[in-house]
Amino acid sequence: MHKMLKVIQREYVETTRKKSFLIATLLGPIAMAGIMLIPVLLSDVSSERQQRIAVMDETGEIYEKLVASLRDTLSDGQPEYIFSLAQADERKSDLAHKVNQDALDAYVVIGEHIYADGTSEYHAKNVSNLSGIMRIRGALNAVVVEERLTREGLDSREVHRLTRRISMKTMKVTKGAERETSFMGNYMGGLVFTMVLYMTILLYGVAVMRGVLQEKSSRIVEVLLSSMSPFQLMVGKLVGLAAVGLTQIAVWIMAASFLSSHASGWLHRDIPSIVSSTSLAFFAVFFLLGYALYATLFAAVGAMCTSEQDAQQFQFLIILPLIIPILTNMYIVQNPDSSVSVALSLIPLFAPMVMFIRIHILTPPAWQIAASIGLLMLTIGLTVHLAVRIFRVGMLMYGKRASLTEVWRWMRYR
Repeated sequence: MHKMLKVIQREYVETTRKKSFLIATLLGPIAMAGIMLIPVLLSDVSSERQQRIAVMDETGEIYEKLVASLRDTLSDGQPEYIFSLAQADERKSDLAHKVNQDALDAYVVIGEHIYADGTSEYHAKNVSNLSGIMRIRGALNAVVVEERLTREGLDSREVHRLTRRISMKTMKVTKGAERETSFMGNYMGGLVFTMVLYMTILLYGVAVMRGVLQEKSSRIVEVLLSSMSPFQLMVGKLVGLAAVGLTQIAVWIMAASFLSSHASGWLHRDIPSIVSSTSLAFFAVFFLLGYALYATLFAAVGAMCTSEQDAQQFQFLIILPLIIPILTNMYIVQNPDSSVSVALSLIPLFAPMVMFIRIHILTPPAWQIAASIGLLMLTIGLTVHLAVRIFRVGMLMYGKRASLTEVWRWMRYR
């Protein structure tokens, strides 16, 4: 035990003293602040350039009403939209030529039968400005709907009053309390935590593999294994780097909690909190379990190979199960208690991230959490047992990468 503690201490001290660790620890909160705040800030930024738009009104009666409904102005008081009515002899090709020559930003075609079939067109070089297109379409829709109501002899104002949309707050019911939340708050919280889990498990798992490869290539491992068992060396490295990961995550969590509690005041906006004590507790649990599982696999790969180039061929097989929870994140957020989500959360390779997302969105029954953690621990125990067998033989073999047949033989050694 004393020798294992020495390995743990060595791994922890050497890693935390590296400049790369200090930089990553400091940049992590900055990256989190960017993820939380930049989308909010960008949502308030609008184009400060006037839009020159020609309108081809085939009905002959909508243009003036459309222009009157779009009186948006820029910060300097200038109108945001400068409209012009296409001449009777102008064709679409003429307007398209003006767009290509930058004489126009866009042109809108209002179909002759728009009252019946709602036909209209928007032509521009850039059709990715969704907010601008939606603004014009909304104004055009309001004009057309009002005219339809008028033609039917209905009071458009009264109809709008009676059909006004309702607002609905979403309140998450938890044991003993309710709190206001939203889909984006839940989704962003799950996504941020999932990405942090993915990055930390992957980065520290790869760090274990590289450390094993470095000690193997420098022959240091021969000295180490002469004074301790392969189990003590491998587990010492795993625990030492796990402590480094927890240290870094603790700093990130404190920064995230600070940002989450103060962002609303700084921006004078309601920023949903994505940090809760339950989420933080389970985050730590599933980080440790996920790290233990994947770091053990990476350590076995490092022992099997003689260089990082050789190890990269095996990395994809280990990384693939980490990618699947990210690809299915949206489905799990929307359906946390579906049979697919439950099944994925019980499979040890997917469980660290999938079960965490489920807990964050809708806490599953206690037996499912216990089963997921229990299966993870059993898998980790089996993986460590097999990895140590690979480790004790592979670390002393040089010159070539082990074949799968040899690895299978090593795992069967007593």
